[in-house]
Amino acid sequence: MADTGIIGAGSWGCALAAVLERNGHPVTVWSIVEAEVSMLQKEHEHKDKLPGVALGERVSFTSDLKEAAEGKEFEEVNEIEGISNPVTWDAENKILLLGEPLIITKDNVDDFDF
Repeated sequence: MADTGIIGAGSWGCALAAVLERNGHPVTVWSIVEAEVSMLQKEHEHKDKLPGVALGERVSFTSDLKEAAEGKEFEEVNEIEGISNPVTWDAENKILLLGEPLIITKDNVDDFDF
């Protein structure tokens, strides 16, 4: 199991966290917004941006970027079936490059296996 850090607690970050957690991976989700982190720690659901999708107990939330990134593994390319332009890690610039959007909702979240 990969210990994963997700930068951003919006709908995409929370959906990805839900899929990874449901597949047995511990996940740390980072947000710069303290109130958002507090709400997520309490509710384990982002009721504004991804209502109805529970974020399990293996998902933790932080506003400390170091905590979200330190000790986590990055793959050079995250190949996702059906996505022609996957997420890639630009090691030289230390940034994630995002491909085309992947829409994950409470209705299809179980269809994905990362």
